Amino acid sequence: VIKTRSQARGYHHRGLAHAFRTALFDEGLWALYKGISPTVVTIVPKVMIQMGGLSFFKPWFQGVVPDVLVPSMAGICTGTVQAVVFLTPAETLKVRQQTQKGWGGKYDTLASTTRLMLREEGPASLYKGLAATVVRQSWGLVVKFSGYEAMKALFVQIEQRKTNSENPQLAGWQHAAAGGITN
Repeated sequence: VIKTRSQARGYHHRGLAHAFRTALFDEGLWALYKGISPTVVTIVPKVMIQMGGLSFFKPWFQGVVPDVLVPSMAGICTGTVQAVVFLTPAETLKVRQQTQKGWGGKYDTLASTTRLMLREEGPASLYKGLAATVVRQSWGLVVKFSGYEAMKALFVQIEQRKTNSENPQLAGWQHAAAGGITN
């Protein structure tokens, strides 16, 4: 909430501390949690699309581009899918809720905010900022997927040395560590 309001027009704060105090004292503790429902609702599908996208898009590019670029290409495609299908509408709803001053306004719940925006502004209103979201998600997933694949390759090399096996299977903790480190 504080970050969003610091970036939004109509809020004239003298730094983050002032923005925090203003929200807390003018609107109460719950003001700091405005727009949390879109964030919570998006976490699981966002990660599902990420990991599913890596698995889905990698084969499209294997043998077509140099191996080192395969995770990057999968990241670009996955980031685009995430932004179009899911993230841009969810983030637009979140920003509407977070930039509303006070309580009892137009944008109270996720469902009512969605209905109101669709009724008053049409479906395109949910896609404000789409290009920026595509770029952010794609770039982020280029870095994440490339790092993830590099960490897995490092773990494979370690296992090859330990086991003298050409194609060792990685343990679950190694996949989790690679994902956690690159997340």
